[in-house]
Amino acid sequence: MAKSPLDRQIQFRFKGALVSAWGHNFDHIHDNVLGLRIARTAFQEYISNALNRLPQFLKRIAKFLMPAYFLPARVVMKTLKPGWQEEFDNETAMYERLRPLQGHRIPEFLGHATHEGSPAILLSHIEGVPSYKQDPSCPMAAEQFEKLVEEALWELTKYGVAYGDTKLDNFLISDGKVKIVDLEVVFEVEPPDYELAVTSHLDHLLGQYRLYLNGCFADFGPS
Repeated sequence: MAKSPLDRQIQFRFKGALVSAWGHNFDHIHDNVLGLRIARTAFQEYISNALNRLPQFLKRIAKFLMPAYFLPARVVMKTLKPGWQEEFDNETAMYERLRPLQGHRIPEFLGHATHEGSPAILLSHIEGVPSYKQDPSCPMAAEQFEKLVEEALWELTKYGVAYGDTKLDNFLISDGKVKIVDLEVVFEVEPPDYELAVTSHLDHLLGQYRLYLNGCFADFGPS
């Protein structure tokens, strides 16, 4: 797979294996988040493809013995930020709690890794765009965006949690749906408070989105 001119080669450890990849930062704010393309030789690619074609019972054994061969070609690595251990642990716990939503509403949690001595998590790459980086000629209407975000926020309450980091860069538009990334500030909420949690966060995000549609800012992304 071709790499971007902005990519740099890195190595990280994943379940005991040393993995090489080409990576780049998504932006200048989230310097702990890298988009990666796994670097494999032609032979390694052949082995990966062969292992993924195994019957399920054999695949489970192979995945336990050689987990790096089962990583998708594109992944996201999020490294622990200094002083953010609590948020890092919370994000890991929330991926476990929201396992049924992985790959559907949130990224798939692929496992823990180590990069340059720091703990990290590996996540699946979502094909989509941040809601503030759409094609300016045909952005999603506010009413449709509101409907899709509300649907996503209510889906989280099925698992007793609410989303607290309501910024446009955390809500991706993908395949006509809204998908959520960055679970550091997902928190438990009691059923009587579900509606308040959903409506208050929805209103906050929708205000940002209307500003985006009105062209009131050039980059209403990471902050």
